[in-house]
Amino acid sequence: MASFPTPPTLLNLAPGKITPAMLQSVPAPDNTPAPVMPSMPLLQGMPTGPSLPAPALPNVGISQRLTDLDTLHRDQASGTGVSRIQNPFLRGIARTGDIVASIVAPRIASFIPGTTMNHMQTLQRDQSNVVNDTADDTANAQLLDTQAQADQRRSLA
Repeated sequence: MASFPTPPTLLNLAPGKITPAMLQSVPAPDNTPAPVMPSMPLLQGMPTGPSLPAPALPNVGISQRLTDLDTLHRDQASGTGVSRIQNPFLRGIARTGDIVASIVAPRIASFIPGTTMNHMQTLQRDQSNVVNDTADDTANAQLLDTQAQADQRRSLA
């Protein structure tokens, strides 16, 4: 039987943190056939009971939630555009402009990329997306659970 060990570096990484080098360290599967289960003569001919439908697996859009969560973490880590300016003189001028724009015209400053107001608005939007994804996933899971319970009651009736 072939065993595919998973490198511990891939187990607990946040989305977007897996590098191509890490993926290359995962061994390729060999062409060893899967083991065949021997027949079980003790269970042949036994009554199986009522046939229940397979439970529906929740389709909870985890990939969208993870994408939005990754976007939120990336935006939190990146900081404002003003803080990413390398030249200290230009960073000081940009910071002064950011402060003035935030005081004089905060609504307009929120639409200027790189400003603190725009960064805060982006973070709020990202957080809202994550909260909405979580709420949608919960509602979808509850709906699927209710449907599965109704199907189970019908099959037992």
